[in-house]
Amino acid sequence: MRNKLSYLAFFFFIFASFLVSAVELDSAGEIVPDQNTLLLFHMNNNIADSAGKGYGDGVLYGNTACSVTGKFGNACSFDGNGDYIAANGTITFPSGPFSISAWFKTSSTEKSGRIIEKFQSFTNDNFYLVLSPLGKVSGGLYDGTQWAGSSSETGYNNNQWHHVVLVVTSTNIELYVDGVLKGTDAHDNAFPVNGYGIRIGRRNDGQSNTEFNGLIDEVAIWNR
Repeated sequence: MRNKLSYLAFFFFIFASFLVSAVELDSAGEIVPDQNTLLLFHMNNNIADSAGKGYGDGVLYGNTACSVTGKFGNACSFDGNGDYIAANGTITFPSGPFSISAWFKTSSTEKSGRIIEKFQSFTNDNFYLVLSPLGKVSGGLYDGTQWAGSSSETGYNNNQWHHVVLVVTSTNIELYVDGVLKGTDAHDNAFPVNGYGIRIGRRNDGQSNTEFNGLIDEVAIWNR
């Protein structure tokens, strides 16, 4: 039987006040896609897209495996050495609002691992969620004029599951970790767009120092 989450809680999804809406979950606690869900990877033994908007399934590279125990069901495992997922559908956001969510688990202190990113260049980065070697989470984008984003002050590389949400409104970027707002930043709401695909676990340009080492589960993107 399905449940509905209609309150703010660290366990699932946090949005800006005007974006709060019920997120429907199935009996396993996984997201049920709605009309605003553009991309949804449950990562249960595969990288099939469950959103049904036609952006396509992901492709596994390196030794990426999606059969390990996750936050819900299974998760994908990345070893920080050539592992990543390519989601090649051309989701792009010229302006807000949109939201990106994922669960992650790591003990790595080695790299600035990408949880998810859509990177073309340092003047065309449509969005990113990154974990630093200190375990601090950063999220944001390049808005055509400057970098806009926020970072946590606390490290989350303690080998526990954590939930991160990047909310981009028409005026601000908001970063939440485990249901707590970690920071906000203003942007101009006119973002450069690119035709590059989304990458999970590594930046698009393949730089080895951007490879994630750990587990990622339940990745979702909404146009709200």
